[in-house]
Amino acid sequence: MAGHDMVETGEPIARLLGVTIDVHDLEREKAFWQEVLAARVAEENEVWVIFEPQAGCAALSLQKVGEDKKNKNRAHPDLKLADFESGVRRMQELGARAIRHVTSPNGLEWFIMADPDGNEFCAIR
Repeated sequence: MAGHDMVETGEPIARLLGVTIDVHDLEREKAFWQEVLAARVAEENEVWVIFEPQAGCAALSLQKVGEDKKNKNRAHPDLKLADFESGVRRMQELGARAIRHVTSPNGLEWFIMADPDGNEFCAIR
């Protein structure tokens, strides 16, 4: 039943409001993502930071958790960079690290990267 038939008409069951990343160091992660996205903070407290979404995009939120990241993310943000080389370099200056460079058979190119807390994301040309 679920997932087998494509819905051709009608309303979606849900809208994607945003993506939340669990982080250990909320202030460090807030500074990193705020610079990367050039986003204003819409709401924050001692355990949450919610950024205003970019036009046409879902919002990014950060949630403080007590433990460090230990395993690979099951989901991750994909970021389309305005300038690939300088964007990757600038994110590294902000504390991200490049894990692996990938080029797909159809020529799409990206870096699998990790933010300062170790959460994976893709930086796409």
